Amino acid sequence: MKTQLLNFNKWHLGLAAFFLSTLAYGQVKKVLSVPAGRPAPEEFRPKALAKTQALVSLPFRDDFSAGKSWPDTALWQDAKVFVNQTLAQDPPSIGTATFDGIDAFGYAYDINFTGTDTADLLTSQPIDLSGTSGDVVLSFWYQPQGKTLVEPPENNDSLALYFYNPALDNWVSVWRTQGRQSLPFQYVALLVDPAFLQSGFQFRFISYGNLAGAYDVWHVDYIVLDDQRNLVDTILYDVDIAFTAPHPPLLSNYQAIPWFHYNDLPADGFKDAVSLSYIRNIAPGEISNPDLGAYLIRQTDGSGSTVLKQDPDGTVNIDVGHADNTHITFSVPLGTYADPSYTPTDEFTISTYQSWIGQSDSRFAQNDTVRFTQEFKNYYAYDDGSAERGYGVEGEAGALTLVKYDVLENSTLKGLYIYFVPAGTDATANEFSLVVYSNDAGEPGTLIYESDSMYIPQITSKNFYLPYVLDTAGIEVNGSVFIGVRQKTIARLNIGFDINQKLTALFIGKEGNLFEEFEVGSLMMRPFFNYLPKDISVEENNLPEVRFELYPNPTRDWFRLTIPEQSELKQYVYQIRSLNGQLLQRGQATARIDVSSLPEGLYLVQLLPPKNSSLRKPAIQKLMIAR
Repeated sequence: MKTQLLNFNKWHLGLAAFFLSTLAYGQVKKVLSVPAGRPAPEEFRPKALAKTQALVSLPFRDDFSAGKSWPDTALWQDAKVFVNQTLAQDPPSIGTATFDGIDAFGYAYDINFTGTDTADLLTSQPIDLSGTSGDVVLSFWYQPQGKTLVEPPENNDSLALYFYNPALDNWVSVWRTQGRQSLPFQYVALLVDPAFLQSGFQFRFISYGNLAGAYDVWHVDYIVLDDQRNLVDTILYDVDIAFTAPHPPLLSNYQAIPWFHYNDLPADGFKDAVSLSYIRNIAPGEISNPDLGAYLIRQTDGSGSTVLKQDPDGTVNIDVGHADNTHITFSVPLGTYADPSYTPTDEFTISTYQSWIGQSDSRFAQNDTVRFTQEFKNYYAYDDGSAERGYGVEGEAGALTLVKYDVLENSTLKGLYIYFVPAGTDATANEFSLVVYSNDAGEPGTLIYESDSMYIPQITSKNFYLPYVLDTAGIEVNGSVFIGVRQKTIARLNIGFDINQKLTALFIGKEGNLFEEFEVGSLMMRPFFNYLPKDISVEENNLPEVRFELYPNPTRDWFRLTIPEQSELKQYVYQIRSLNGQLLQRGQATARIDVSSLPEGLYLVQLLPPKNSSLRKPAIQKLMIAR
């Protein structure tokens, strides 16, 4: 099979803002699209974010390094920004607050928006600035775009900062910057005007950009508000040494492998060292010899944990004589953790953390540690779980998307985890089959298996990886194989694409005319083996849900809504969303709901229970409008 080189040409297409790659031969086109949504964390509760009862005292500090995907509720009133460790480039410390066009629930603010408007915002809790000296300074770092494939803000987009005056009950614009492509993180320090030195002061960042998804991206980090600071030397205010990038995986070629293949990994399958990135910043010379403590712990189901490595005394000294405020990457030996005498009997994990110790560095203690948990379940994974783009192939019915996996021993393929993202177009009606191809000298060879069943992409707000189970008892595979999907139509499937990990081999196209993808990143597909995932039948939320019926379905202009407690219907709120998550219609639930203003298509109807109801889980049903 002859492989053609995929030629990557990138240009902006207005609202869609897709990055398209057109193959040199045939009609197949690769599309990297901007996500219109992201999973909301399962434990996230936006309703919990509100004004605190007590005022926040100085100093106010946050560098977003706590490891959660939403802001610290003790410091912030809203959770519209996305806190993450993967989208920014060389931040001052690990973790940033990322501003884009996706709301706190993981949906685009307006999937059809074409201009620039108020998008994400981040509002502090009320702060007590009464009794301060008058030298109160707010400092922060910001960056447009970040990593290469993250969507940059346009020239007419902006990031702004506002101060709140409690006495006048108004917000005042104090700083703004225009959109542009990625820059190194920029430092800003502002003296708080005496007019704002009151009890109840607040500040707020607002991004202005496209509301249709993860467009016009900004990152904010390392925010400090405190008294008795000098604008001239604010950058010297805090003594800090900080990690700036996540801990890499412990495996050489994968993010995860099945536990029953643990003993089959070759010697070079486990890393004997990892590269970590840190910065010694803010106070030159005050931390000259950073020491590192390291731990490795194996956790097994039902049988406790085993310490594989323990170095609490920080015998690893990594000072390399570099200048302050400089990002440094260094190698940390892991020691022996690939224990050949350990034969697992079930799923397990190996957790590691590296931490700075023995230094006077307490102002941002959270950024002193990086952690990583290496999972050993029943799947192979190249990706790290973050979808910075949606990946799809269009232009050819029957086009293939195939990824090469080196299966370490004979195993039974049971299915494929796939993360489909809402991105650009609605792909949830585009059917596909599951396929397995042999390996022919590093390229897809002959077809080994194709499912008789057709599947459609499923998108949920929480459980972003969903299992697609083979319609057979399983397929025996061994060695290198190509596993993936064949789409039924010319329309693309938007599969999550992780830009932080390099894929081993991805091929797209049609049989006899396949093309290798050389874009840096990995497709978010994870084949699972030998048994179905243990959580495949587990409810995302074990709280009782609202049960309702709607009919007729399909309908033309209206539908009836019924619930078991008919007398309480008026207490419920209904929402109608597109399959991309856009809110199209909302109101008090009634027995008859008019949808004559909505065009033909498939929609999601959600019924929200009363606040005092024991039915705390909203229910969703699909509604077809056909005329």
